[in-house]
Amino acid sequence: MKINSIAIAIIIVLVLGGGIILTNSLNLWDKKPVYIPPEPTVITGDGSSPTTTKPDFNTPYQPAEIKGTNTFAEISMMFHVPLDDLGIGFGIMEERNWQDLKARELKAIYTNLPSNVKLETESVRIFISFYTGKAYKYSHTAYLPQPAVDILKQKAKLTVEQVAFLDSHTYTTGMATSSGVSKYKHVVTGETSFRTLLGWGIPAVEIERIIGGKIPDLDTSIRDYASQQDKDFLMLVSDIQELSNKY
Repeated sequence: MKINSIAIAIIIVLVLGGGIILTNSLNLWDKKPVYIPPEPTVITGDGSSPTTTKPDFNTPYQPAEIKGTNTFAEISMMFHVPLDDLGIGFGIMEERNWQDLKARELKAIYTNLPSNVKLETESVRIFISFYTGKAYKYSHTAYLPQPAVDILKQKAKLTVEQVAFLDSHTYTTGMATSSGVSKYKHVVTGETSFRTLLGWGIPAVEIERIIGGKIPDLDTSIRDYASQQDKDFLMLVSDIQELSNKY
């Protein structure tokens, strides 16, 4: 029995069409590629001698694309920047569900700022630009919190111009809440000395408990001490900040 060409054409169409319908129903037909970012790689080093090791910031996104509606979790995934660096840097880890805070909500966290200081979405774009090395024409009206500057100087390979910008655009006078009440009576930074800590009324025994040893020369900064003792700088600052909040 011969099958004419029209019948063959109909059979081919039915077979192909049925195959497409079946793969669609089983979710086997992938319409769009799924972008899965790699695990972020942490850079180690300090601001004066940045490491040459580069993490994988191979991402299609640019800092200018960060919107005020992007959450910090989304920004972390977009640019392969560790989420904790964003949380610590912008002082938001005490907020409920801080990972889901939007970049624009920094304005509600940092209130009662001096008139010339702006700390909002633009600050996040600058942080991401400096952290990843991605180009961005940033505003000179935006400021970054001291912890964010400390992270950049420790982890990023900064240019001379970027360091100069950070040194003149660092917000250090306390972290205000939406109620206008400062979270911290004292803000611990990498430049805070042990003499300053004692001057705040923190008992020496409590400081020694945190650092796990005797207090060094009183004019030693926390950054220098962490480097000398090969301790985790950010963890040390966080622990001392928590201690200082009690006094």
